[in-house]
Amino acid sequence: MPRPFDEHKREELLSDVVAYLEREGVANLSLRPLAAELGTSARMVLHYFGSKEALVARALAVARPDIDGLVRNIDSVDDLRDAARAVWRSITRGAQRSSLHVLNEVMGLAVAQPEEFGATAVDSVYAWLRPVRDSLVELGRTPAEATTVATILVSGLRGLAMDLAVTRERARVDRAAFALIDEILS
Repeated sequence: MPRPFDEHKREELLSDVVAYLEREGVANLSLRPLAAELGTSARMVLHYFGSKEALVARALAVARPDIDGLVRNIDSVDDLRDAARAVWRSITRGAQRSSLHVLNEVMGLAVAQPEEFGATAVDSVYAWLRPVRDSLVELGRTPAEATTVATILVSGLRGLAMDLAVTRERARVDRAAFALIDEILS
C-alpha cells in the first residue's frame, strides 16, 4: 500500500520546485538534482507529485498570476484595460516575471514534446484565457467575439513578453503591449 503523503509537505516542496524551475528551467529537468536541492530523494518527489510532467503542471498552476482575481469585479472596459496593464507589469517587471519564462519554455516544449507538455501548455493557455473571455462577455461581448479578443490579448501579451525577454528592448515592447491592450480593448 502506498504511503500517504503530507499535503502540507507537498505544498512546501512545491514552492521550492517553482523557484528551482524559474532558475534552472524545464527542458533539462532531472529529478535527482531537483530532489537534492529540495533535500529529499527522487523517489519522494515522485511520491508527492506522481511524475515529472505532473510536477511541472502543478508548479505552473501555482506560479501563474491570479487572472481570475485580477478580472473579478470588472465593471467596465476601462477596468479591464487597467487589469491588463497590471498583468503586463507583473509578468515583465514584477513577481510573475520568472514564472512567465517557465510558461513560455513549457509552451515551446509542448510543440516538440506534446505527449509530455501538451496538456500542461493547453491548461495554462485556458487558465489565462477563460477569465478574460468571461469578463468580456459580462461587459456585453458575444461569447465568440469575447473568445477572439481574449485570445488576441492573452497570446499577444505572452508573445510580447517573450520578445522583451529576448531583446531586452523595454521601451519598444512596452509601447507595443500598451497599444495592443488599448486597441483590442477599445
